[in-house]
Amino acid sequence: MRHYYRGGLWGKFNRDRYRLGALAQTRSFAEFRLLHQLHAAGLAVPKPIAARVTIGRLGICYQADILLEKLQDGEDLCGYLVRNNLNGTEWQRIGGLIRQMHDLQVCHTDLNAHNIFVQEKGEKQYWLLDFDKCGLQPGEHWKSNNLERLHRSFLKEVGRMGIHFTEADWQQLKSGYQG
Repeated sequence: MRHYYRGGLWGKFNRDRYRLGALAQTRSFAEFRLLHQLHAAGLAVPKPIAARVTIGRLGICYQADILLEKLQDGEDLCGYLVRNNLNGTEWQRIGGLIRQMHDLQVCHTDLNAHNIFVQEKGEKQYWLLDFDKCGLQPGEHWKSNNLERLHRSFLKEVGRMGIHFTEADWQQLKSGYQG
Protein backbone atom coordinates (compact mmCIF):
# COMPACT_ATOMS: atom_id res chain seq x y z
CA MET A 1 0.00 0.00 0.00
CA ARG A 2 1.37 3.41 -0.94
CA HIS A 3 0.04 6.58 0.65
CA TYR A 4 0.07 9.79 -1.37
CA TYR A 5 2.12 12.61 0.12
CA ARG A 6 2.64 16.14 -1.07
CA GLY A 7 6.12 17.25 -2.04
CA GLY A 8 7.74 20.63 -2.29
CA LEU A 9 6.77 23.70 -0.32
CA TRP A 10 3.11 22.72 0.06
CA GLY A 11 4.20 19.45 1.62
CA LYS A 12 5.74 21.32 4.54
CA PHE A 13 2.33 22.76 5.45
CA ASN A 14 -0.01 20.04 4.24
CA ARG A 15 1.49 16.55 4.19
CA ASP A 16 -1.20 14.48 2.54
CA ARG A 17 -4.50 16.28 1.94
CA TYR A 18 -5.77 17.21 -1.51
CA ARG A 19 -8.71 19.32 -2.62
CA LEU A 20 -11.64 17.09 -3.50
CA GLY A 21 -13.20 17.35 -6.95
CA ALA A 22 -14.67 14.42 -8.85
CA LEU A 23 -13.74 11.08 -7.28
CA ALA A 24 -12.58 9.78 -10.67
CA GLN A 25 -9.98 12.56 -10.76
CA THR A 26 -8.43 11.83 -7.38
CA ARG A 27 -4.78 10.85 -7.53
CA SER A 28 -5.23 7.23 -6.46
CA PHE A 29 -8.19 6.53 -8.77
CA ALA A 30 -6.50 8.20 -11.75
CA GLU A 31 -3.28 6.21 -11.23
CA PHE A 32 -5.27 3.00 -10.69
CA ARG A 33 -7.13 3.47 -14.00
CA LEU A 34 -3.94 4.25 -15.93
CA LEU A 35 -2.03 1.29 -14.45
CA HIS A 36 -4.98 -1.01 -15.21
CA GLN A 37 -4.94 0.16 -18.84
CA LEU A 38 -1.15 -0.22 -19.14
CA HIS A 39 -1.11 -3.64 -17.48
CA ALA A 40 -3.91 -4.83 -19.80
CA ALA A 41 -1.86 -3.59 -22.79
CA GLY A 42 1.08 -5.75 -21.68
CA LEU A 43 3.38 -3.00 -20.39
CA ALA A 44 5.63 -4.08 -17.51
CA VAL A 45 4.01 -2.12 -14.68
CA PRO A 46 2.84 -3.33 -11.27
CA LYS A 47 -0.69 -4.69 -11.40
CA PRO A 48 -3.09 -2.34 -9.57
CA ILE A 49 -5.17 -4.08 -6.91
CA ALA A 50 -7.14 -1.32 -5.15
CA ALA A 51 -7.39 2.43 -4.72
CA ARG A 52 -8.78 4.24 -1.71
CA VAL A 53 -9.91 7.79 -1.04
CA THR A 54 -10.76 8.96 2.46
CA ILE A 55 -12.84 12.14 2.42
CA GLY A 56 -12.32 14.59 5.27
CA ARG A 57 -15.04 15.62 7.73
CA LEU A 58 -15.96 18.78 5.81
CA GLY A 59 -16.03 17.04 2.43
CA ILE A 60 -13.49 19.47 0.97
CA CYS A 61 -10.28 17.45 1.12
CA TYR A 62 -9.23 13.84 0.74
CA GLN A 63 -6.34 11.51 1.49
CA ALA A 64 -5.44 8.71 -0.90
CA ASP A 65 -3.78 5.31 -1.06
CA ILE A 66 -3.13 2.75 -3.78
CA LEU A 67 -2.41 -0.96 -3.43
CA LEU A 68 -0.18 -2.49 -6.11
CA GLU A 69 1.29 -5.89 -6.84
CA LYS A 70 4.58 -6.16 -4.94
CA LEU A 71 7.55 -6.68 -7.22
CA GLN A 72 9.95 -9.24 -5.74
CA ASP A 73 13.66 -9.94 -6.14
CA GLY A 74 14.89 -6.59 -7.35
CA GLU A 75 15.50 -2.92 -6.78
CA ASP A 76 15.31 0.41 -8.54
CA LEU A 77 17.74 0.89 -11.42
CA CYS A 78 19.88 3.43 -9.52
CA GLY A 79 20.50 1.05 -6.66
CA TYR A 80 21.36 -1.68 -9.13
CA LEU A 81 23.73 0.55 -11.12
CA VAL A 82 25.71 1.49 -8.01
CA ARG A 83 27.05 -2.08 -7.91
CA ASN A 84 26.54 -3.36 -11.46
CA ASN A 85 26.84 -2.47 -15.12
CA LEU A 86 24.27 -3.27 -17.79
CA ASN A 87 25.35 -4.54 -21.18
CA GLY A 88 24.19 -2.98 -24.44
CA THR A 89 21.32 -5.44 -24.90
CA GLU A 90 19.99 -4.67 -21.41
CA TRP A 91 20.08 -0.91 -22.09
CA GLN A 92 18.26 -1.57 -25.36
CA ARG A 93 15.55 -3.51 -23.52
CA ILE A 94 15.00 -0.53 -21.22
CA GLY A 95 14.77 1.75 -24.25
CA GLY A 96 12.26 -0.63 -25.84
CA LEU A 97 10.15 -0.59 -22.66
CA ILE A 98 10.02 3.20 -22.68
CA ARG A 99 9.13 3.15 -26.39
CA GLN A 100 6.30 0.71 -25.64
CA MET A 101 4.94 3.16 -23.05
CA HIS A 102 5.28 6.09 -25.48
CA ASP A 103 3.55 4.10 -28.24
CA LEU A 104 0.59 3.84 -25.86
CA GLN A 105 0.74 7.68 -25.76
CA VAL A 106 1.52 7.71 -22.03
CA CYS A 107 3.67 10.53 -20.73
CA HIS A 108 5.44 9.54 -17.51
CA THR A 109 5.80 12.94 -15.86
CA ASP A 110 8.39 11.61 -13.39
CA LEU A 111 10.42 9.38 -15.70
CA ASN A 112 13.73 8.94 -13.90
CA ALA A 113 16.24 6.22 -13.09
CA HIS A 114 14.57 5.53 -9.72
CA ASN A 115 11.24 4.74 -11.41
CA ILE A 116 12.68 1.83 -13.38
CA PHE A 117 12.77 -1.44 -11.44
CA VAL A 118 15.24 -4.26 -12.15
CA GLN A 119 13.92 -7.69 -11.28
CA GLU A 120 16.60 -10.38 -11.07
CA LYS A 121 14.63 -13.59 -11.08
CA GLY A 122 15.97 -15.71 -13.93
CA GLU A 123 16.41 -13.41 -16.91
CA LYS A 124 16.41 -9.75 -15.85
CA GLN A 125 13.11 -7.98 -16.30
CA TYR A 126 12.53 -4.23 -16.23
CA TRP A 127 9.42 -2.49 -14.92
CA LEU A 128 8.21 1.10 -14.94
CA LEU A 129 7.00 2.52 -11.61
CA ASP A 130 5.14 5.48 -10.12
CA PHE A 131 2.49 6.72 -12.53
CA ASP A 132 1.07 9.32 -10.13
CA LYS A 133 0.05 12.43 -12.10
CA CYS A 134 0.87 10.70 -15.41
CA GLY A 135 -1.53 10.28 -18.28
CA LEU A 136 -2.32 10.01 -21.94
CA GLN A 137 -0.72 12.64 -24.14
CA PRO A 138 -1.54 12.98 -27.85
CA GLY A 139 1.07 13.71 -30.49
CA GLU A 140 4.80 13.17 -30.62
CA HIS A 141 6.30 16.49 -29.49
CA TRP A 142 6.59 15.57 -25.80
CA LYS A 143 8.38 12.22 -26.24
CA SER A 144 11.89 13.58 -26.83
CA ASN A 145 11.52 15.86 -23.78
CA ASN A 146 10.43 12.86 -21.71
CA LEU A 147 13.55 10.94 -22.81
CA GLU A 148 15.77 13.94 -22.06
CA ARG A 149 14.30 14.07 -18.55
CA LEU A 150 15.42 10.46 -18.07
CA HIS A 151 18.87 11.26 -19.47
CA ARG A 152 19.31 14.15 -16.99
CA SER A 153 18.27 11.79 -14.20
CA PHE A 154 21.04 9.33 -15.10
CA LEU A 155 23.63 12.12 -15.28
CA LYS A 156 22.51 13.48 -11.91
CA GLU A 157 22.84 10.06 -10.27
CA VAL A 158 26.34 9.54 -11.71
CA GLY A 159 27.43 12.48 -9.57
CA ARG A 160 25.14 11.87 -6.61
CA MET A 161 25.25 8.08 -6.19
CA GLY A 162 28.17 7.09 -8.42
CA ILE A 163 26.06 4.86 -10.68
CA HIS A 164 27.65 3.07 -13.64
CA PHE A 165 26.34 5.03 -16.62
CA THR A 166 28.07 6.38 -19.71
CA GLU A 167 27.02 8.17 -22.88
CA ALA A 168 27.56 4.86 -24.70
CA ASP A 169 24.92 3.35 -22.38
CA TRP A 170 22.56 6.19 -23.28
CA GLN A 171 23.12 5.57 -26.98
CA GLN A 172 22.25 1.89 -26.45
CA LEU A 173 19.05 2.88 -24.61
CA LYS A 174 18.14 5.22 -27.48
CA SER A 175 18.90 2.48 -29.99
CA GLY A 176 16.45 0.20 -28.19
CA TYR A 177 13.90 3.02 -28.11
CA GLN A 178 14.20 3.57 -31.86
CA GLY A 179 13.77 -0.16 -32.49
